[in-house]
Amino acid sequence: MIEHEPWLKGQLGGVSVTELEILHGVLNNPAMAERAFFYVRVQAWSVCQGESGFTSETPEEEAKIADLKQRIRTSDLPVVATYSNVNWISTISLSSSN
Repeated sequence: MIEHEPWLKGQLGGVSVTELEILHGVLNNPAMAERAFFYVRVQAWSVCQGESGFTSETPEEEAKIADLKQRIRTSDLPVVATYSNVNWISTISLSSSN
């Protein structure tokens, strides 16, 4: 895959699959900005879930996600909302796509 996507070489072992998708899909490809909508979930909702996978497990992971969110917010791409209710996000997503 690195042969086809050489920019990945600098990312090996350092970022999540989600971050790679965001980098490849939009942050490294400004032409896709019109197709991007970012929805940032409220941290308190994640903590209340009480399950693994909703929150960062280490301070390093927390710093990485905070950095990614900051890069998204400062990218001039649309950050549609900060939400705390997964039912609300489905309603907003449907109206944003029209």
